[in-house]
Parts: sequence; structure tokens; C-alpha cells
Amino acid sequence: MIIHAYLLDVAAATLKPVTLDSANTLAGLYSLIGCSLVDIVRIGDSHTLYCDDEGLTDGLRGFTLLDGHAAPLAGNLVIAGTNAEGETTSITEPLETFAAMLNVVRPVLYPIFETVDMPGVFGSRVRTFSARLERSRPQIVGRCNAPASV
Repeated sequence: MIIHAYLLDVAAATLKPVTLDSANTLAGLYSLIGCSLVDIVRIGDSHTLYCDDEGLTDGLRGFTLLDGHAAPLAGNLVIAGTNAEGETTSITEPLETFAAMLNVVRPVLYPIFETVDMPGVFGSRVRTFSARLERSRPQIVGRCNAPASV
């Protein structure tokens, strides 16, 4: 059976539909997220967000803030449905619902230049960088015609 889910690609700041094989859901999550250990965050009673459990210990290219959740979430994220028994099921809400709950935060680097004025050399070079954090809602890519879970 196929499970319909959504993937947040933090580097691209996109949210898109994906599928998981219910016979090997964990392997699919590892592959999509790019990790070997997942952590879960419940979103209401019927959805779960899966993230890299060790993602905050590695160097970060960006992270995501989930409305109402205190901790930042590192790396790619997968959102899927969850039934009453806690099993992973197909998503039941549209992409827009989750895009409105997520803020992708990525660093933007600005070079700081200095003038080089030495005998025979005149110009500029990068002395250092300054940084700021850019926040944005993920861009929705594609559509999903997933059946609602029962």
C-alpha cells in the first residue's frame, strides 16, 4: 500500500507531495530525510512530522520552525497522517495547511570587503562575512490527489 505524505526540502524551502511504501515506511523516511534516526512531532490528532533526530548536532544549512513547537527542526522533514493506533497513514490535509505552519530559516552571508592599497596592487578583497537569518514559508511544489485516510 502507498502512503501519501509531504516532504519539506529545507535547502530549497519547498513542500511537495511524496509517497512511502507502507511495507517499509521507516526506510522511506530515512531516504527522504537523509538520516538514520528519526524523531517525531505530533501535529494535532491525525498528523505526524518526522525529522532527523540528530540533525541539530551537525552543521546546519537551515532549519524549520513549526508554529506552536518550541524547538527548531533541522534538515528535511516529512509530514504524514497518523491513525488512532499511531500507525503512519496517508496525509488528509492539503499542502497549504502545512505550508502555513512552517517557517524555513536559512543563513544569508554578506561579504565584507576591504581595500588593498599596496605597492603595485590596488583593489579589494573579502575580509570577512556577516550573516543574517532569512525566514520564509515553504513554496508549494506540485499537487497531491491523495485519498483521505479513514
